[in-house]
Amino acid sequence: HRDLHSFPTRRSSDLPRPSANAQALSAPSRLERLPSLVLVAAIVLVASLLLLWNLGDQRLWQDEANTALVSRTILTHGVPLGHDGVNSFSQELGAEFGPDHVYKWHPWLPFYLLAASFRIFGVGTYSARLPFALLGIGSGVLVYFLGLALFQKRRVAIAAAALLVFSVPFLLLAKQCRYYSLAMFLSLLGLYGYASGRFRWVLAPASVLLFYTQNIYFLTLWATVLLHGLLFKRERGKELLLLFALATAACVPWVIYTLGLSYQKQYPGMYTLAQFLRFTEPYFAQIRIHVFSPLLLLAPVTVAIVRGLGKKTLVARNPDLWRGVALLAITLAVSYLVLCAFSIAPYFRYLGPMIPVFCLLTAVMLEGLAAIHSLVFSAAVVWVVLSGNITSYLYEITHTFNGPIKGITTYLAEHGKPTDTVAMTYGDLPIKFYTNMRVVGGLAGDDLSVAKDAEWIILRKYVTCVKDLAVAQYLRRNVNWQNYVPFTINAPDTLFENREDPALHLFRSNTTEDKVVIWKRSGS
Repeated sequence: HRDLHSFPTRRSSDLPRPSANAQALSAPSRLERLPSLVLVAAIVLVASLLLLWNLGDQRLWQDEANTALVSRTILTHGVPLGHDGVNSFSQELGAEFGPDHVYKWHPWLPFYLLAASFRIFGVGTYSARLPFALLGIGSGVLVYFLGLALFQKRRVAIAAAALLVFSVPFLLLAKQCRYYSLAMFLSLLGLYGYASGRFRWVLAPASVLLFYTQNIYFLTLWATVLLHGLLFKRERGKELLLLFALATAACVPWVIYTLGLSYQKQYPGMYTLAQFLRFTEPYFAQIRIHVFSPLLLLAPVTVAIVRGLGKKTLVARNPDLWRGVALLAITLAVSYLVLCAFSIAPYFRYLGPMIPVFCLLTAVMLEGLAAIHSLVFSAAVVWVVLSGNITSYLYEITHTFNGPIKGITTYLAEHGKPTDTVAMTYGDLPIKFYTNMRVVGGLAGDDLSVAKDAEWIILRKYVTCVKDLAVAQYLRRNVNWQNYVPFTINAPDTLFENREDPALHLFRSNTTEDKVVIWKRSGS
């Protein structure tokens, strides 16, 4: 071994000094010098303010109440039930469970997560949304680390996180008492496990948890990583296939347990080419309007023009960059095709796990503008944020919201008794959650004969579907209305308390809609 001290040394004053321009180019930006802990703390702080502020003000709407009601049964029965012995929690005429009332329509992980929140914090609106809002905060952090894993650029990672936590469609989904936030978090975790090379300890477990959250996303995650692995990580292909097989095996028990359920029986058009073609346009339109504007494509075009004028190649020759972009592109393409093929309807909420991926892709596209000037890049990110409904969202979380469910539940709590029976059209599940009264009607497929003697009858202004229409027609024809007195309450009779769909969401109370009318039986 040679003595290291035998090598000739040079004084620092003898070394060539870089020029001022070279020093400026090589010096890391202030953003790059910040510790990751500081950036993560900033993401958590901003996301917490946007997701937790006023979280319990608005009442749960129908779908949220379904999750809350089913989860609440776990506290007393240990398993999620679709009927508590008094009320049915069905929205499919009872198709979600059998004679034992065990709920099988959706996987159980979100229900147990919510039951834990109820156990710790008590049963209520805030505690119903809290675990999902916390997962939304975690999704902001995961996007940051996924951006780093894919592109090794902190500027891209922090921009993606900022775009996500200020994305109104994401915020609306993340604070719902429903599986959406958990699905987004676990999808991101699975992609991070793949991008960081942690196949065994992150990707595979995340995918199994994702299956027990919402089955379809298990398919999109594994289709994405297997296709990307085939193209870019063939040396680990056998490992990926083995883990996919093991993860699938872990999902088989649920498949066997729910063999008696048939989504196609409830929605006959499912899994057909006609449905696939019919859903392609609505999903594409929702992405274009709410998630990814075509105007964003001007960013890479501008960068290519600037590079061309500077006599450089039109696109950067960076294999790592294009591998990362390919993963995002494959994720989005696979997700879009799978959703078109397997959705029961083109609901915006199903696009949830695609929103963080679009934020990452947007950040990468805009980051090229930093070569022109860092202010151009920053201005572009701010423009994307402000072009959404963030100002309307800020108004919403800082003001009280008055919806039909808040009005109905408040009135019944003040004037009714827990032993009363309510017959109503759509919106039955939140009434069951907040009042504990017996409620018949809605979409549950109840025996409506008891409606003739119900203490309360509520005919909502709008009808949602044929199931709802059948209840309304029965009540109009079979109730002796001379025995009932109408009371108009100070609540707008909008169709929903408030939907998670950005096209239907109300950011402030509706003051022009007709008021809710509640009918009370005389002498009751």
